[in-house]
Amino acid sequence: MKTTSVTTLTQLNDALQDTTVQRIRLLNDIVGNLSLTRKVDLALNGFKVTGNVGINHSEAGTVTIEAGTIQGDLTVNTPNATVVNQANVTGTASIQDVADNTFDNSGRLKKLEVTDPNGARIINHKPNLIETFIIDSPAPVELSGVFETVEILQDSFITFAENTTLEELKADENVSVEVIKPKSVEIKVAPTQMKESELTLDDATVIRKLRGLIEKMRPYLEKEVPDKTDVEQFVVLLTEANELSHILYQKDPRGTLTQQLMRDIATISHEFFEAIPVPKELENIAEEFKVEIVGADQLSGAHVVFPEVPEGIDFYMSSDYQVKEKYLIPARPTNDDEVRHVFASFTFSTENSHVTKQGLFHIPSGTGEITFELMDPEEYSSLSDYTTNKDFQLGGELPPGNVSSFIIRVSEGKTVEELLNSPLLAERKKQVNFTAFKRITQEPFTLQPEYQMEFNKEFNTSLNQIVKNDQLDTSDPNFVAVGDGGFTFDEMNKVLEITGNISSVEFRSAFMEYYTQKHPIEREKYLNVNFIQVLPLDAKLETYHQLFSESKNGGEGMFLIDVMPSE
Repeated sequence: MKTTSVTTLTQLNDALQDTTVQRIRLLNDIVGNLSLTRKVDLALNGFKVTGNVGINHSEAGTVTIEAGTIQGDLTVNTPNATVVNQANVTGTASIQDVADNTFDNSGRLKKLEVTDPNGARIINHKPNLIETFIIDSPAPVELSGVFETVEILQDSFITFAENTTLEELKADENVSVEVIKPKSVEIKVAPTQMKESELTLDDATVIRKLRGLIEKMRPYLEKEVPDKTDVEQFVVLLTEANELSHILYQKDPRGTLTQQLMRDIATISHEFFEAIPVPKELENIAEEFKVEIVGADQLSGAHVVFPEVPEGIDFYMSSDYQVKEKYLIPARPTNDDEVRHVFASFTFSTENSHVTKQGLFHIPSGTGEITFELMDPEEYSSLSDYTTNKDFQLGGELPPGNVSSFIIRVSEGKTVEELLNSPLLAERKKQVNFTAFKRITQEPFTLQPEYQMEFNKEFNTSLNQIVKNDQLDTSDPNFVAVGDGGFTFDEMNKVLEITGNISSVEFRSAFMEYYTQKHPIEREKYLNVNFIQVLPLDAKLETYHQLFSESKNGGEGMFLIDVMPSE
């Protein structure tokens, strides 16, 4: 490592211009602002710089500021470099961007402010080094070491390395704070709204990588019409981002951060591909293509042969089943009155654009004709492979204003148990749990343990058990007073504990105010509370009863029951 010693500001600036110099050592105090625009270590050597120091470059590696004093501000903007600081800073140390999100500190800082949009990893080696520590970033921030007070200014996701200690985590009550906190971590004082995530420290690394990919994807939206190179580069980033987001979704599918990251990816991806014009030839070919089924009236062997397409255009067809040069129609149902319905899509694509259409194969029992029905682009079915018969069918027009996603039509007199055991739900029941219920609509009423609270959010619906507990601690910071009683809500375990006699109308108002204060990011989004009563298995189904489906990943869909009149 080539080191150059300097005694004046002029000598220091000359050394910065010499790219062979890797370390600059002070032999005297320096007065003036310093701008490090390349990767170079600054050895203060116990001396003082009176002025601001900015580190602004995109080179990779590690930048070290050795012991001494910066009588001014320190600004760090090194997206590809880690910064190790051993100096005392009398002004503000502002972390705007650091590689692998790392700022390693062992110097005394008057004020440390983290605004890195990709998140940051802050290491602090000794107590009482940071007088004021502020985090003002929407991205995850990891803390490692010893900290006194950390103040959060906006909705944040904080992770703590093993054995980290923190005296106090501060945040206004309207700021949401979610944390990854190993058992070895001690936070002596925390805001009442702090929520512990289901994610782990290993996931924090995934989150940082994913944040970085999202920031790399954003500049592509500035392209008015992306070219071939833009598309290729964007797809590489998008593919990796989707893989990482899937890891988070499997572990914490309904977490605020997981949903936010997936929403960011989906929004960026949609905007980027919308900017790519679809060639007219591609549109025409897709529009003219008709799914022709060979052997549609045969007992077995029915299939769709792939069309011949011009050079430069690819065709592929996908569903839940493996597809090669032709699409093999899945097996027919075994019972006489059944029809199997299988979702499939076909795509025509070039290097830069594609046209996709989707639909359902209707496969009757016996040798009835197999047909294919195109679906509206906005239409979706949570049952990708389902079977209907004369008593249990899927489809129909939803009543105006209904929040259910789909309609299940059943014959008059059928019970909950018969629906759950029907061919309509046979495949899906292997993956999800179904709950049949009726809504309590005659308001106001007094909340009862035999009811459940249906909580609808933008991305999820949950059914929450109501537990009567007259021993609730009214001094608990999470207790919300309502009328002559009150409640606490455990969203993770889906339990609403109540005490006293609470009116449904008063509860709904108090709950919405409580929840949006605790989760301000949800304030402008769809939120809705209803009350339901779960139906026993022998209950006869009625129109406007509903069926809720839920997997380990959360609520999957809501079905409205419609009873078909007897013939």
